[in-house]
Amino acid sequence: MRILISILLASSIFLGYQKLSQSIAGEIAAEPNSLNYSEFRVELTQLESIEKYSAIARLPLFNQTRRPPVVEVKQVVKRKPVEQKLQIQALGIAVTSENLLAVVKDLRTGKIRRLRIDEKIDGWTLKRVADDSFVFERKGVEQMVKFKNDRG
Repeated sequence: MRILISILLASSIFLGYQKLSQSIAGEIAAEPNSLNYSEFRVELTQLESIEKYSAIARLPLFNQTRRPPVVEVKQVVKRKPVEQKLQIQALGIAVTSENLLAVVKDLRTGKIRRLRIDEKIDGWTLKRVADDSFVFERKGVEQMVKFKNDRG
């Protein structure tokens, strides 16, 4: 509603300004040193009651049809997470007085780590240490990492 009042006020002022500028141009041409502005008063029109404008005020302003835009809902496709394979290399087994340690190399970082049973690396838990391999488990899935065979 404020915008409507502003538009009406602006148009009234504009029309008054046009009359004033035309008259001033005529007066300057006739008599350049004497100008009379009193006859160019701009009167504001009387606005109607606020209830008449409430239907207009409820509609969106900056839309050609003045109807709310239609929102389209796009269907989101859920993708299954990609299971990452354990990226390590089995290097050896370290035997201590307390337990067995798996010596592995993280292929992503290049770091060598020693793992005890039930220790984790990249979300995988070391479950068993065998003579030729290590068994890791994550979310019920087991992965066996075997030692490289140097003989071919």
